[in-house]
Amino acid sequence: MLEQLGKYELINKIGQGGMAEVFLARASLAQGLHKLVVVKKIHAAFSKSSHFARMFRTEAQIATWLNHPNIVQVFYYGKEGDELYLVMEYVEGFDLMRNAGSNEVDEDHRYNLDVAEIAVLLQLVRD
Repeated sequence: MLEQLGKYELINKIGQGGMAEVFLARASLAQGLHKLVVVKKIHAAFSKSSHFARMFRTEAQIATWLNHPNIVQVFYYGKEGDELYLVMEYVEGFDLMRNAGSNEVDEDHRYNLDVAEIAVLLQLVRD
């Protein structure tokens, strides 16, 4: 059985870090409709810290202010029991981090870092 987190059904883990796990999830919408989203769920030990909870809420707030085609949208910030989580836009594609250090990436999955585009994104975050 898949784990349920609010109205989100966690389908499978797609990433993990020191403070959180990231899941592909299905959001239940009105009239039986569903949408794929990404849920970033904070590890329980961090969710119980009021300091970390404030930091995570600030991260969520800042993310909602950002609006750029190269930044995923944050749809929701929530708490279910002791679990804090963010719900974000799901963007289908390949895992950039898995290919970051590889010289064996096929032409369809090559990426170029455009310095001007990175500068625009940094300016967005800074402002």
